[in-house]
Amino acid sequence: MSKSVRIACLVGLAAIVAAVVVASISSRRQAVEAAACADPDGALPKLTRHKTVQAAPAGAVFEDRGRELAFADYRGTGLVVNFWATWCAPCVRELPDLDKLETTLGGSGVRVLAVSTDREGLSVVEPFFAKHGIRNLPTHVALRSPTFRGLQITAMPTTLLIDAEGREIGRLVGVAEWNDPPIAKFLKACLAPTRG
Repeated sequence: MSKSVRIACLVGLAAIVAAVVVASISSRRQAVEAAACADPDGALPKLTRHKTVQAAPAGAVFEDRGRELAFADYRGTGLVVNFWATWCAPCVRELPDLDKLETTLGGSGVRVLAVSTDREGLSVVEPFFAKHGIRNLPTHVALRSPTFRGLQITAMPTTLLIDAEGREIGRLVGVAEWNDPPIAKFLKACLAPTRG
């Protein structure tokens, strides 16, 4: 066997070993992530998890006082993104719990974003927040953008769970008891940036 054939064989073998190592690390990481996102307490029974996590869309989805924002603007932070409307009775019922959840999650690397789908925007959201004592949630309003339409939000409320790497791990359509301690524990474990 010539020297060049031996070198080619060694290079090929090294590539195969590297591919196996990368695949092993990747599958171990996915197993760790899946375990972190386990919901042993059944805190969110309505949560629909994606079989494989999906990258959150890249374009602008909502705005804050005229500034267009995308999920990427929050990269490094886990997100609980609740799409709601002032006319939606279940939304109105769960907003105080989401407001408390934002305080509970403080400093954990997970934020709660309440994104109003009201066409009137801030002119109805700000008085609504004041009337209902919502003090901790930002006043975001959904954009009528292709990115927002691509999310296929068809019912209110709908909540997306996006991890710190910008991946949608699941969504919940309907109301949840957001201020329940097992939910906060689950969200911290599943969405917060990994440390260490």
